[in-house]
Amino acid sequence: MSQYSLKVARKYHFITGCKEHQSLTYLESNGYDMRPFFYNDFHNVYSLIDECLRKGDFLQHFEEEDFWNKARSLYGIRICTGNIQEESFNSVYELYDKHQRPFFVSGDSFFIPYSPNYRKESLGTRLSILGVTESSYTVGDSQNYLITEIERGILDEAVLKGEGANGHYWVPYFMENMDSFDCRIPNIQELLRTHAEHLLQQRVADPENDVILDVFLQSRNIYDPQIIPKLNECFIAWYAAWQKTKMFLGWCTEQCPDVIIEPKLMERLDKLITGWQRVQIEYNKGAQQHAGHSEKLKDKLLNIRQLEAALLAEHYSVLGGY
Repeated sequence: MSQYSLKVARKYHFITGCKEHQSLTYLESNGYDMRPFFYNDFHNVYSLIDECLRKGDFLQHFEEEDFWNKARSLYGIRICTGNIQEESFNSVYELYDKHQRPFFVSGDSFFIPYSPNYRKESLGTRLSILGVTESSYTVGDSQNYLITEIERGILDEAVLKGEGANGHYWVPYFMENMDSFDCRIPNIQELLRTHAEHLLQQRVADPENDVILDVFLQSRNIYDPQIIPKLNECFIAWYAAWQKTKMFLGWCTEQCPDVIIEPKLMERLDKLITGWQRVQIEYNKGAQQHAGHSEKLKDKLLNIRQLEAALLAEHYSVLGGY
């Protein structure tokens, strides 16, 4: 029987997107190590901060097709996708009855009783449908750290009629016997080289990112109530980027004894993770106190840029050797 662990959901608390959070939670709850998925998952969040300042939105996207391609190549997981509305299903139950296994489905949080958006705002979300009874669905929600029952009529309305729902569903099929599957873990050294090349392509150390931070520090709009939650998502995205990097490198050292990651590099990763958390705390202090840009915030960002430069130089030096 498939599992759904809220402990795993909390482990990935730094994932703000419901699509990725649900996918990671469900797969890892069922015994699949997610760390190798992160080898090319690093994104330059400075570009997102720039977009946020210029357009007032957070525009990071989950590369879903890439995620499920990794799931198939690494673990033999097959994904069946479709659209519950276009395929003329009359209820979520009919979809469950067809596949006889848990699945993900998009819904409108306006109809979800426990959602902060309930009866307030139409906003798309992703839910894990874990099981059904005569009167309800068992639902897993990693974003709200919740496993609960929702009446069938209520959830059907959220999925089939809600403006925020697009009707898409995803049904993961696990291998019945993993021992018979040739687990295609790529060559670790090759994966490390690809990881280093991907990180280099993100151009984190480029001077243009210093310009973005200067604009951020000089902007009068960063404490606008509409911008505050979006910038917070940017800071969390930086935390997530470095946290995923640390998790991937830790997995590499476990998989291959020949891979030696210098403790200094891992220490700098820890400092960057906590550094962005402290930036977020300092930023929110300013928002609460309606204060101007503090010197502490500026100093913390300067410290992060110095850490990034040192870490990236060492990162390329160490991983380029593989």
